[in-house]
Amino acid sequence: VGNPTPGTLRGEAALSIRMLKSFPTTYTMTILGDAYHAWMQRRWMDVGTYAITIAFTGALFGALASQLKNIFSGRDPEDMTEPRFWGRAFAQSGGFGIAGDYIASATGRNGQGIYGTLLGPQFGQVASVVDLTAGSLMQYAQDEKIPWRRKFSKVAKAHTPGVVPFYLRTAVDRMFIEKLQQQIDPDFGDYARQQMKNRKRIFGNDYFWPIGQSSPPRGPDMSAAFGGQ
Repeated sequence: VGNPTPGTLRGEAALSIRMLKSFPTTYTMTILGDAYHAWMQRRWMDVGTYAITIAFTGALFGALASQLKNIFSGRDPEDMTEPRFWGRAFAQSGGFGIAGDYIASATGRNGQGIYGTLLGPQFGQVASVVDLTAGSLMQYAQDEKIPWRRKFSKVAKAHTPGVVPFYLRTAVDRMFIEKLQQQIDPDFGDYARQQMKNRKRIFGNDYFWPIGQSSPPRGPDMSAAFGGQ
């Protein structure tokens, strides 16, 4: 409500949430607003045409964006014959790309649960630091294995300044960041294999450039987009 003061706890929390919600909210309200006006004016044909056009073109461009993200992330395209893919594609088209992940999984692309994602990126940064410190202490108190090296490398990667173009991000990760992680975390190999296994189980596509490898052993399998193996 109102304009919370920047620098205060309430103000920063509101800013964090708005950073994630501003575009999809504006997009959705614009579409719903136009449809509402057509509905109130009883222009039924316009309402139907508008809805079909938005759904079709949105899903189409959402699918294109999703597949490009897969390839740029070192993964084969997802199988477009699966209905769940089109659900995520439609969500992607409305600026709800993260929400599209939750159609198939309880954890989003950023590794956070749905509540952490909804609270925004600043909350996620704080939560990652708290998990590294207080979370590790709680695990220690309960005699659990503490993957503190993996936690540390993930936090350091997320908070290291620098701008890398999206089309080079995977190459930088594979050739530099993940090599450093392998040196820090002796269990990184097991972690990487589990991540790739989870991706295959949830989304159905493999990595053509596996996590932790300096160079890709093959190119993307484009036939996977049409149900090929």
